[in-house]
Amino acid sequence: MLHLLPTEIALESLSYLPLHSLCIVPQVSRQWHDIFAANESSIYHKAAVLHHFAPSAVTSLSDSIKSYPERSLIGVKNWKAFCQKRWQVERAWMGRGPSTYKEIKASGHAVHRIKVDERLALVITTFQHGGLYVTDLKSSQVLWSLGQLHVVRNGFLIFNRHDNCKEVWRLSSDYPPDLDPGDLPTPFPPDDQMLRASNQAAHMFSSPTNRGHFKPWSLLQMPEMTRAFRFVYPTLLSTAVNNAYMWDVPTSKLVQSITGIQAVTPDTQSRPLGRINYVEVNDRYAFICGSQQLRVFSKEGGALVFSLSPEHLVQSRQWHVLWPGDAPSPVQDNILAPNPVSLVYPSYSGASAGQNHFGALMAVHVSSSGRDLVALSTYGLLLIIRDFERVVTKEIALADALTQINFNPQSRYRDDFSIYLAFEYGKIGLATRRGIFVLALDSDIHTATSGSAARTPTTSLPLSVCRVVSFDTPKLLPFISCLQITDTGLYFNWEPTPTPSARPENNNENQAPVALQVDVFHDWMNGGAGGGNGEAAVVATTFPEFAGHAHQLDENDEGENGDEGGLDQNIPALEPISPDAGESSLLIGSDSIQAEQAPKVASDVQSESQSAGSPGGVDEGHDVDLSGEMPALASIDDESDSDDGPPDLQLVSDSSDSDEGPQGAEYDGILQDFSDEEDEDEDDEMDDMDEMDDIIAGEAAIELFAHDCLERTRSFAGLVFFVAIHRRNSGAIILVIVLPHCLRIS
Repeated sequence: MLHLLPTEIALESLSYLPLHSLCIVPQVSRQWHDIFAANESSIYHKAAVLHHFAPSAVTSLSDSIKSYPERSLIGVKNWKAFCQKRWQVERAWMGRGPSTYKEIKASGHAVHRIKVDERLALVITTFQHGGLYVTDLKSSQVLWSLGQLHVVRNGFLIFNRHDNCKEVWRLSSDYPPDLDPGDLPTPFPPDDQMLRASNQAAHMFSSPTNRGHFKPWSLLQMPEMTRAFRFVYPTLLSTAVNNAYMWDVPTSKLVQSITGIQAVTPDTQSRPLGRINYVEVNDRYAFICGSQQLRVFSKEGGALVFSLSPEHLVQSRQWHVLWPGDAPSPVQDNILAPNPVSLVYPSYSGASAGQNHFGALMAVHVSSSGRDLVALSTYGLLLIIRDFERVVTKEIALADALTQINFNPQSRYRDDFSIYLAFEYGKIGLATRRGIFVLALDSDIHTATSGSAARTPTTSLPLSVCRVVSFDTPKLLPFISCLQITDTGLYFNWEPTPTPSARPENNNENQAPVALQVDVFHDWMNGGAGGGNGEAAVVATTFPEFAGHAHQLDENDEGENGDEGGLDQNIPALEPISPDAGESSLLIGSDSIQAEQAPKVASDVQSESQSAGSPGGVDEGHDVDLSGEMPALASIDDESDSDDGPPDLQLVSDSSDSDEGPQGAEYDGILQDFSDEEDEDEDDEMDDMDEMDDIIAGEAAIELFAHDCLERTRSFAGLVFFVAIHRRNSGAIILVIVLPHCLRIS
């Protein structure tokens, strides 16, 4: 009888099912098989929205594809294939799909900062002693460089100079045609030093296309000495001790000044902001991370709208990340492995109650949507605030939006435990003295089962935690000076692979840090091997078939700690971090997924079974994006006010739980082959399925509640309906119970 429901209601019910449940629908009956086949595009389009692969049901396939790196969606021509590819990437980020690592040889020696634009296939690296490389991510060919006097988002590069200025460079392909850099209509034109460096680089790397080349755009003069900066297209935020300044980079104009950022008021718990550790900016707010507080200021008027102090976190429950020795062995050859966590309720009493148990906040980042905020403390406590703006407007309490994850539960290290924080594409990357970790937000969307559907925030962590295996050497982790996340990779600097003949005492280059890639999509990196013969290299770990572009720069202090700026949506960006000798850049991404590994959607199997008449189975910094009307700038900044060391670079461009399903391992490979089962007697089984079509209530519904199932209650066209899929033995049942609107199902 279910197949007699209006098609609109049937399709609406399917729009609430995740992919691994949706793939069962064609197996339910001939009627459901036919409905699915006739509306496959619409069904998978809505599934893409449910899994956050596409922004809305009105977004076209072509527009959705444009929001991801081209190589990650090669050959995708329909919504089914689109969902399949994106599902593979998400599973790899959760440690349930292939991932590898490689050194990027052409990244150079003594890598300090890394920025990656996977759309343009560019990786930009700066070095501890100055200089910049722009390298082709596919061929590892150096396309353009600047000398040691230079260290360099949205098509713009921004980096600091010792004279309290910020150099702004723009991707040559986005440069106004027939316009000489010396004739730019800007209040702060580039100086002779920038013009000479540009001419030398253009002569050295002359090419018909000038791919990967940059030209001088402006030289911004700061009103006073600044400590940290960050660029998120089109805004450059630069912060001094007591004031913050915001520039519109395309026009080179100072558009906003916020004074008195250290002011002590009742709203700040009568404490100052403290030493500036990090800054972040988006289209609505400026975020300033101090040693005493995190403060958020409105860009419209500069008012303080939110502050976070240590006392806000006392007596709050925390998730503890277990030590690597307590974690299960990773899947063979996977560089990302799930890491167990446990829920605890810290109890501070007596003299301990007044102590600071999380240290100072060292970095803060906000999602591109502005919805989520993450901050990392020096003691290893990660704070995740979901629906951040609702906390600012006091629609919800901070305690209801805050998740605390402690990466240092045994307190083996204090102030220097945390090393680096990155946040892009719904993924959080952090380097600590215990190892390198990747957290995937909303991972429960991609692993939803009957068990996970019933979970509550008080009993399970709504995100996955993975560690990067083989990169947990305590003596090397503190030397990481940059960590970047792209759509399909994690990049960081690391010690190069040593060679048997290399002697550390007389071969300093062999110890210089190189760029490393952890990849979940490795087809671009097939030519990259380990850094043999003492050659510095970027190591990449990727998810198969996928690579994306980095959007944020992480560390942005100037001087002692470095000042970081960045490019925005249309241009690659580099992040600044204090360099340390003996490090190499690391890129974490994805290995290419082979065709036989790719999940098959219901309609794939459908064609094989139709003849039988049976259904088939089935960053400180910002993103680097060089495509768009107004490319963004990249910036390089030193971490503190000290002028020692290379400037930091920013480049920007446009742009846990077990995953076992209701039947355990039966669901684990569901997307690799939406139907692993071969029906020996398809006609008989289809008859059984037809009989099941008539069951919509009574004992079957009661039985459904008693078994593992995926359930949804939704309102549509004035009706309330309950949708569930129940898979038992070799059969699958879909129940849609249509109820009067006044009824509710708990």
